[in-house]
Amino acid sequence: MKFIYLTIGILSLLLIGVGSLLKTQTGLICTDWPICYAKVSTHFSYEQIHRYLALALIFLSLIAGLKSKHRLSWLPFIIIVFQALIGGLVFYFKLATLFTLFHLAAAYGVLFVCLKLYFELSSQLFKFESFSRHSKDFLCLGIVFVMIQSLLGALLSKAGASEVCYEFWTCLRGEWDARVLLNLSHKFFGFFIGIYYFFVSFKVSSQRLSFLPFIFVVFQIFSGVLGQYVLGNQGLKVFHLLNSAAVMGISYYFFLVQKKDDPTPGFLEDFFLLTKLRLVALVAITVLIGVLMAPFKLPFLYLVITSFGIVLLGMGACAYNCILEKDIDLLMERTRQRPLPAKRMRVGTAHIISFMITSLGVTLTYWGSNLLTVILGLIALGLYLFLYTPLKARTPFALYIGAIPGALPPLMGWTAVTNSINGLGLFLFLFLVLWQLPHFMSIAIYRYEDYLNAGLKTYVQTHGIRYARNFIILFTGIMTLFSFFVLIDKEDALYYLVILLLNGLFFGISLRGLFLPTSIEKLSHWARIYFLATIIYLPLQLGMVLIFK
Repeated sequence: MKFIYLTIGILSLLLIGVGSLLKTQTGLICTDWPICYAKVSTHFSYEQIHRYLALALIFLSLIAGLKSKHRLSWLPFIIIVFQALIGGLVFYFKLATLFTLFHLAAAYGVLFVCLKLYFELSSQLFKFESFSRHSKDFLCLGIVFVMIQSLLGALLSKAGASEVCYEFWTCLRGEWDARVLLNLSHKFFGFFIGIYYFFVSFKVSSQRLSFLPFIFVVFQIFSGVLGQYVLGNQGLKVFHLLNSAAVMGISYYFFLVQKKDDPTPGFLEDFFLLTKLRLVALVAITVLIGVLMAPFKLPFLYLVITSFGIVLLGMGACAYNCILEKDIDLLMERTRQRPLPAKRMRVGTAHIISFMITSLGVTLTYWGSNLLTVILGLIALGLYLFLYTPLKARTPFALYIGAIPGALPPLMGWTAVTNSINGLGLFLFLFLVLWQLPHFMSIAIYRYEDYLNAGLKTYVQTHGIRYARNFIILFTGIMTLFSFFVLIDKEDALYYLVILLLNGLFFGISLRGLFLPTSIEKLSHWARIYFLATIIYLPLQLGMVLIFK
């Protein structure tokens, strides 16, 4: 199986490389692919090769998912299908350049997952003779830097900003518009990454192999600089992007090797656990949906500043929540390895981190948007920390209160652009409230023992498992009906067909609970499947509304 995952990883690299050669609208060359305008095409263009590679990846990842028993075996298939869906939507609806970044990020996700699966299935691995205590943190931060740089480069290429600074020093002294700023940011950040990896090479290990990521960074910088003077050279463009993928892949492999020798999380991992990065990632998506649904556009720089500010507010709220619940977290299996209950981080340090990122979040949100968005953010923070968190141990009604701060981020994205609460912004808020109720009820079912041990009150404990199951089905039905009314004046049969299929499938998953015995043991598996379905359903539902709005 490990060779299948290795093949998928290599093909994903080829997919990234060929994808770098495509312009924003090249997918329109063959609108009825795999046929090309009702004729069999013998000309293999880059966009056709890109699509055939995607089909091969879907096929291989499906085989791997069916044959492997690993807990992550289906993840490559899910990510590849998601990536293909984004690519199809970008081509069909001629979506904004920003959506292509999600397309690229998904390809990197496939690469990382396949590396992890290959690593865990391999019996013979090299080992570092010695490594620094904080080397995992350095490697992890390096991956984040290169990922940001790679996405910046993709945005640079798709936005047509790659050639605006042909004469670098003249450009530096001239006027800076959005494209020039993007170009210069990419250049300076690239040189920063080169310096960073040079010093990281000494920190990772005393072995020469630790310089491998730095060597690829040098190749990447060299190909980028050379590409400025040999314009139109497609080979250099592919080489430039593949080097960034190589840097991330090697860094992640080194990280996995050191993680196996020393499984204790480093400071950066603890920072991500403290701020609940996975939860915040979903917040970031909903914020971006809110911004993009607004009736007019926010300048790109302000979009980045505002989105980052709101995300930091969410991270700060999660960090404060970890401080308040450190004793409860110690009693729950899924949370006892967080940095505070595991005593890997001092409470004082957590307070400093929380205060700094919250303050920065408020500042950036106000700078990039307006006072209304900041006020909504502070309301979300207050409700989450001072009402929802203490009430969880007293009453199951806390579920309804917790749904409000969780639903505010997309509304904040809307108000950042419009400076008003109305229209689709209100729909996003109400829809997120409805989505969270059955989502968190499903967690209360399959984490029943955890909540019971921690003394947290849920409707499963107070009203029974039958009530919780019916609650999920009822609110899923209300949510799916509500989703049809958002674009009630939209005369597009395709929209209603897609929404009907998506919501029908989702509601069907909830109805399956009716046919299972009403016991915690029997319904826990169903509740976990439903929980995962909610995470997939939310971005798809909001994405459809955004596309057809």
